[in-house]
Amino acid sequence: MFRFIDQWKLSGQNQLAFCREHQIVYHSFHYWYKRYKQSRNSASAPAGFIELKPSYPQAGVFAELIYSNGNKIVLNQPVAVDFLKALVS
Repeated sequence: MFRFIDQWKLSGQNQLAFCREHQIVYHSFHYWYKRYKQSRNSASAPAGFIELKPSYPQAGVFAELIYSNGNKIVLNQPVAVDFLKALVS
């Protein structure tokens, strides 16, 4: 299917017209297009684990989340697991 997506990108057609011309189910094309984009994004993203460095919390800090872009969230008290999941998603 990635071959079809490459052909569509070069065709200048919209997705629906391309699918009709090549007798591809439109929803299947979107599924594979999503997979195509993910494969292209994962090729540029580092694979595997990231290094975790030990940290020594400041007084009064329960937990600290540091995102890859440098943003931090400091928690001063325990929080529910669902709240943490919402922060990292």
